[in-house]
Amino acid sequence: MKKLVLIKFATTAVTVTAVLATSGFVKADQNVYRLYNRKTDNHIWTGSASYQQKLLTQGWTTEGIGFASADKSNTPVYELYNPKNGDIVDTPNTSEITQAVKKFHWRKDGIVAYWSGNIPVYRLINKKTGKHLFTSSVSERNNLLKSGWKSEGTKGIGWYSTAPVYNVNYTQSVSVYSAQKDVNEVQFDYLDGNQHFQTGYQNNNTYAAYNNVIYNLNTQLSQDAKNADYQNWQARQAWQAKVNQYNQTINADQAALDSAHGQVTQYQTLVNQENTYLAQEKQNNLPMDQDNALLAEYTKDLNTAQTSVTKAQATLTNDKNLLASLQKTGTDFVKLGMTVSRSNAGKNVTVTATEILHNAGKDTVKTWKYNKTLSQY
Repeated sequence: MKKLVLIKFATTAVTVTAVLATSGFVKADQNVYRLYNRKTDNHIWTGSASYQQKLLTQGWTTEGIGFASADKSNTPVYELYNPKNGDIVDTPNTSEITQAVKKFHWRKDGIVAYWSGNIPVYRLINKKTGKHLFTSSVSERNNLLKSGWKSEGTKGIGWYSTAPVYNVNYTQSVSVYSAQKDVNEVQFDYLDGNQHFQTGYQNNNTYAAYNNVIYNLNTQLSQDAKNADYQNWQARQAWQAKVNQYNQTINADQAALDSAHGQVTQYQTLVNQENTYLAQEKQNNLPMDQDNALLAEYTKDLNTAQTSVTKAQATLTNDKNLLASLQKTGTDFVKLGMTVSRSNAGKNVTVTATEILHNAGKDTVKTWKYNKTLSQY
């Protein structure tokens, strides 16, 4: 690796906003972020969310995650700070560190990362300004080289890192507007300024972009769950209304059948009575015309009542069968499930929603997805 090349500046003083030492340095196994100060034209790496928050209040802007610091290794990457022009250099080269501190009076701050993995962190310098820049982005490196920046280090590489890990946190719950646990809802947590997950929306500059994406996603997922749960409630209510209607109809059918049976009993009694009268009139050789006429009338009424019984019984049986069939297929309902999958080291999140509409014993399945790239880093 090339040793640090320090640029001599003109005698004109350069006012620099100093970076607070030791506040934002990395621990093992965490993502490392890059920030930029437009006023001083400096870039800085940090693994501390709280330090990011502090820098953001001092005029820095976040540029996202570049890499992850691997497990603690024997090769730490230190941050060096030049108080003369505010330049920041990150290097694992101990001889470079010694030269910069003892000979050129740079300040050795904390460890910004640990060398490990196979992702190169490229080192570049702007010869005009003397400022250094480190990036894990090949496209950014190529664009800088085209615009006049020069590579430093062995093959232009400062050190090697590991892939970033994009963490998300979410909870799964059930919506119970329908009083049934049929609808599953996913809600993602937000990040506060210290990179801690919180259930409520967090208003901070560090993770504003991430939280806004999560807010919009949560809003959509919540609306999907509410819609499905309401449809579930409607489906169950409609099914129960059918059951109630059939029960009412069956009760009316039973009342009609009972009434028809009552008519049969009544006319059967009258027919029996007339037959008794006619037998007595015949035995006593009395006129039978009037009772024969009444017998014919009552017999006709009896036949009509018996027909009514047959029809009422058929209607009752049919409605009972319809109710039994409805109860056998079970209630109509809507179920919604949500699953979460991640790709691209967790940066891309896909929520897959699967909705089942159960109607008259048949299922209709609908599936849709939400794909989000989380701009947390």
